[in-house]
Amino acid sequence: MSENIIEMTDVYKSFDGKPVHRGINLFVRRGEIVTVLGESGVGKSVLLKEVNGLVKPDSGKVMVLGEDTAQMDEKQLVRIRKETGMLFQGSALFDSLTVEENIAYPLVENSDLSPEEIKKAVTQNLELVDLPGIEEKYPGELSGGMKKRVALARAIATRPKILLYDEPTTGLDPPNIKRIAKLIKSMRDRLSITGVVITHDIGTAYEVSDRVAFLYEGEIVFTGTVPEARESNISTFRNFLDSKM
Repeated sequence: MSENIIEMTDVYKSFDGKPVHRGINLFVRRGEIVTVLGESGVGKSVLLKEVNGLVKPDSGKVMVLGEDTAQMDEKQLVRIRKETGMLFQGSALFDSLTVEENIAYPLVENSDLSPEEIKKAVTQNLELVDLPGIEEKYPGELSGGMKKRVALARAIATRPKILLYDEPTTGLDPPNIKRIAKLIKSMRDRLSITGVVITHDIGTAYEVSDRVAFLYEGEIVFTGTVPEARESNISTFRNFLDSKM
């Protein structure tokens, strides 16, 4: 647990002259789940995109698996992205493809598996997210919670070392929120996938996290365990927690 699989150092980013990150410093150890909390619009999703190279910081280092993604070109980033899955806020399933085809897509694109092996992998991944037997359904036939779980099955298809969760429980009812939280922990415990979760949902953060970070005005102003978060006396963090509870 001592090895940092992600390390962001003095990361600055602006869009159209508006600062979003003002010196982000954050590390994630191999095998842990870190949740980044913060109000909407503070740059939480930008942080995830900096990790997988979709957004380049203006300055600073973003070390992922020992390599600085900020210095990589698109060809080099392909290698890192194969090891970094992402669960998008809106699930981002292909509506014209079946569940099986959606989950198979990254395997078809990024593996040498045979069609039979891919079909078996799809079945296994659906079982991992507690949705066996829905291979032939289309996204339009699924509830919001089911779509999120299918998207998770697709995100883990290539067995990435890191999984980035962008607001994984947004729009879900309480039973599905609990189900997704359980699955986030299961991905770590069963598949050894390190997790970075972006959310404003305090309950989910407390449920899944080894450590919690708080992003405020472009900086990480708190990082600590869940018990440390509960007891924090940092005023900006305390006000955020109190407003969400």
